[in-house]
Amino acid sequence: MKHETLHLNTVLIADDHRIVTERICDILNEFYKVDNLMVLNNSDNMELRITESDADLYILDLEFKYISGFDLIKLLKSKKPDSKIIVNTMHDQVWTIHQLQQMDVDGIILKSEPGLSSEYFKNAIDTVMQSGYYYSPSIEDLQHKISKYKKRLRTKQSIPTEAELAVLRYIVKGHTSREIGELLCISEDTVEGHRKNLFLKLGARNVAHLVAITYQNRLLE
Repeated sequence: MKHETLHLNTVLIADDHRIVTERICDILNEFYKVDNLMVLNNSDNMELRITESDADLYILDLEFKYISGFDLIKLLKSKKPDSKIIVNTMHDQVWTIHQLQQMDVDGIILKSEPGLSSEYFKNAIDTVMQSGYYYSPSIEDLQHKISKYKKRLRTKQSIPTEAELAVLRYIVKGHTSREIGELLCISEDTVEGHRKNLFLKLGARNVAHLVAITYQNRLLE
């Protein structure tokens, strides 16, 4: 039975997993009257198709072949500041949630949330379309960590120094501490000290985590 209280002219769904977009389409068709349902799985002109669309609601993943989801949201916000955006992502890391909140997306749904159901998605869409903000229930459990992360970002100690960024630039390229020391003409112990500070300041668990934080927060740009 259609959800009679909410009519949507156009909804755009972008996710590189077809099974996900099909599931979201089923939910929309179950509860809403949607005149135009646009689905993008992966396209080399995705940003153009999304920014030129005039959707009531955008449901976006964060990972695409040709463009970062963060860059896509930034582009969409610059061209259509009033866009209603729900991010549907598997990434539940503190820095990812914090960045999405900073970008003022209207909703964040975690694909890893236990017991995902059509009612769960419906609640998110209803809330966002009524000018509210919707966050997955488990994000509430992350709020304390997010608050600590924001506090750390506000302190000068949390900002990598130029020397640390120089080391970071080579870490993301896959160089070892010994190689970095030779390239920067510093001792391996000094490199290890900078590496330790980077992990501490950025809250990284391992090198892959450190690289992800670097790219997502554009630390080397």
